[in-house]
Amino acid sequence: MMPSLVTPMMTKRWQKICKMVGMPKPGTRTSKSLLAKYSFPKGWYSVYATQPILLTNGGCSENYYFEISIGKMEGSLTFGFANKKQRKLFTKYKHHQNAGIYGYEKNGDLYNGTFSIIGGNLKYAYGVDDVVGVGVNLASQQIIFTKNGQHLASLLAHNFADSSDSFLYPFVSLTKSGDEIEANFGPTFKFDLATLN
Repeated sequence: MMPSLVTPMMTKRWQKICKMVGMPKPGTRTSKSLLAKYSFPKGWYSVYATQPILLTNGGCSENYYFEISIGKMEGSLTFGFANKKQRKLFTKYKHHQNAGIYGYEKNGDLYNGTFSIIGGNLKYAYGVDDVVGVGVNLASQQIIFTKNGQHLASLLAHNFADSSDSFLYPFVSLTKSGDEIEANFGPTFKFDLATLN
């Protein structure tokens, strides 16, 4: 079972950096989703979960996954997981070509924890009304990427074995004022996680 990351501390973190434009109404959305609107001047800004995903109840969870629904998107977007070092280094910067970033960019580029980019496939690009996801499979040490309920790719995740970076934090980086996304932390997703077993 996927661990829940939505905590009061995490909600405060999102509220501090993103203007909340509406919390789920009872019965309409899972309580584990957050709707955020970018409200800064143009430029990359990143927001993180306050809790890492890998350690839960004193042990390692096998998988973790979350999805982003794109409401309005005129700028750029990158989302995924950042290791502890990257989380400490950046908030007002884009996360993509840095070691320790496992992510998915709007133009379709994928990042597997190294400085390199895995890109060039236009079917991975996403925009308004798309639902895209990124997940971690610890057993296979892979990062999974999904779009509109379909599994796109699984990449070997580099640097997982480095104990100093054994904590991964979900993050979202946005660039343009007015852009809106909804982050869904489960347990119900558009992508069927059971298909990965």
